[in-house]
Amino acid sequence: MLYLIISPSCLSQMEIPYLLNNSPDFFGEQPHNEHWATYELNGKEVDGEHGYFGTVRVHDDYWNIDDEDKAYYNFNIRNSMHLSRENFEGLLHFVHKYENISLLLHATNVEEIFSWTQGLPILVIGAYMGSWRNDLEYWAMREFNDIMEDDVNANYSEDNHNFPGIEGVVDAFEQKQRADDAWYRKLLGNCNALMEQEHWQRLERIHDIYSRFEITPPSSRWIQDYFTTFQNKQEYNIEALTELRNEYVRRK
Repeated sequence: MLYLIISPSCLSQMEIPYLLNNSPDFFGEQPHNEHWATYELNGKEVDGEHGYFGTVRVHDDYWNIDDEDKAYYNFNIRNSMHLSRENFEGLLHFVHKYENISLLLHATNVEEIFSWTQGLPILVIGAYMGSWRNDLEYWAMREFNDIMEDDVNANYSEDNHNFPGIEGVVDAFEQKQRADDAWYRKLLGNCNALMEQEHWQRLERIHDIYSRFEITPPSSRWIQDYFTTFQNKQEYNIEALTELRNEYVRRK
């Protein structure tokens, strides 16, 4: 089964395929300090996404594919805002090669993609932000940083990722909420399952990712250590994030 995660960027949704691919039904449990995403900025490798609100680190969601696979799934296909029929058919390579695998797409033509999957062993999971206790902070950290400011790394987005000040970030977040609601409505009827951000960003919800699809989860110890390690890798500018949340609450 190919589990396709389809979602706009800046939600750390690469954690979904990473978590799924650590199931014993997929590739099995991986060491927690391996497979972190790295970036190249101005010709140098960068560890994490550094910005005004802190530093975000996420996992490499396709650490598990080999050189042969990269002909069918790579940076360009993963980050394209529109998946072509030709590239979709290339993804069938994974259906034939692996018993189970999960891949992430940023494509927004989910209606087409879902229609193409009918009758195939492909499950389309539409991921969206939703509303949860750290939605603003996590989004802001991933939206405004030096990696997203760089055109090469910005997931083919035309959005302006330069830090606009606290009030400007809240303005942008309110716009993101409207866009997220539109994305959610677009997903309805055009995917096999929906998943909101707290499913993969809150420890108490991670088990649900496996149970809802009847997938064998990694051990409870692995999941706990995954979450602890993930949090320890983040660097939060608490003062700036508190100021951001206060400005958002003030407007309500």
